Amino acid sequence: MDTLKMMFSNLFFLLTGVLSSFVIPIILNKTDYGSYKIFLLYTGYVSLFHFGFVDGILLKLSGKNYNELDTRKIRSYSNFFIAFEFFISLILCLSILFFNLDYTDKIIFLLICVSIFLTNVQTYYQFIARSLLRFSQISFMSFLQAILNVIMIIGSLLIYKLFNVSSLYYYLIFVLCSNFIITSIYIYKYRELTFGVHDKVNSHLKDIVKLFKNGIFLTVSYQSANIFTNLDNQIISMLFKSSVYAEYAFTYSIVSVISTVLNSMSSMVFPYMSKYKKETVIKNHSNIVKYISILSMLMISLYYPFEFIVNNFLSKYNSSLTFLKPIIPLICINSIVDIVIFNFFIYLKKNRSYLLINLFNILISVNMSWGAYFIFGTPLSLAYVSLISALIWVFSLELYLYINYQVDFVKNYLYIIFVITLFLIIASIFNGFFLLLIYIVIYIIVTFLFYKSDVIIILHYLISIFGSKNEN
Repeated sequence: MDTLKMMFSNLFFLLTGVLSSFVIPIILNKTDYGSYKIFLLYTGYVSLFHFGFVDGILLKLSGKNYNELDTRKIRSYSNFFIAFEFFISLILCLSILFFNLDYTDKIIFLLICVSIFLTNVQTYYQFIARSLLRFSQISFMSFLQAILNVIMIIGSLLIYKLFNVSSLYYYLIFVLCSNFIITSIYIYKYRELTFGVHDKVNSHLKDIVKLFKNGIFLTVSYQSANIFTNLDNQIISMLFKSSVYAEYAFTYSIVSVISTVLNSMSSMVFPYMSKYKKETVIKNHSNIVKYISILSMLMISLYYPFEFIVNNFLSKYNSSLTFLKPIIPLICINSIVDIVIFNFFIYLKKNRSYLLINLFNILISVNMSWGAYFIFGTPLSLAYVSLISALIWVFSLELYLYINYQVDFVKNYLYIIFVITLFLIIASIFNGFFLLLIYIVIYIIVTFLFYKSDVIIILHYLISIFGSKNEN
């Protein structure tokens, strides 16, 4: 039931994300849209500023029931963390005032500092919900977040159409207001773990330090992956003007919507994984990667409807389609890492190894990106570098697991490379409906050749479902 609720809320989030991806670029000019995407890019790093505390809570409480919690102690944690994040955000806000930035950049970074407090406090309570396996609650909050996004988009579109008024600052303020509402609701829902009689923070100082210590590697490991996946965005935002970055970021906004929906399953994996024995988890790793690969490779076919929408309704972003071809396969690679591999490393308590592998890949990607920039000097070359780097990244992670835990990965990896290569070849020859049709046909053939028995099992399962419905 929790899985179904998560899928429903994520489907709704997908629809609102697609709506956001295509409506906001209509309203904002390219420069403002580029600034808006830079704001979103940097807010992706705000979890670094909880310094591992939130992940320490996740590791400490995972698998426990609510009635097992020591509420007095958790209240101490909550009061400490809220005060800690407020102090961090305040210091950073005051620091930004002394930086020599233009007006727009100063506003953006001030709002990012405010977002540090709101996002990290929200994540603290969300991770408590994850630990307690309250995925229905998380689904509801995701659904509410999507509703707020719809209100923002429709309201902005109406104002733009009726009064021809649009502003970057409206969107930034609304994002923060939406974040504030969700955070406030989480605090209210977990008021018993926040307000009331609690122990003095000093009496749990050792526990608090331990939470930071246990969680910091998990936080840095996750953010190292985040830095890696956003490296091309980061470089392009620094090397090219805002309007060029807007086109590139527009492409990523499309891909990130799909990735976010797929990767939302990641929040369910670790708490459930922690309930199984190590041998069982290792045994099932390859199969999970296989099914995620098959599903995410199907998602690549969404290139065609996106192409159709851009060509017919967002002609000023036509050039973005060039970037979309090498970037959309990243859906598969990022999903495999976020849903399976990252949680696998957490379960095995190999956060440091995960971090080191990511740092190694960041160095490779940076060198490849700068090389591509100096040789070709185009954002497109950096898009292809990001795809090649991602393939190296997932290979290095799986190779580590193979060497240390004998996890099979070669067949899955070859399947990924094969399908991505075929997609790029087809996309370079065909456009429109023919691209979709040919890709789907080849996808089915290649998937059947690689995973014949699995495809047959899935077909039998689907036939049995539809057969039972017809009988009823």
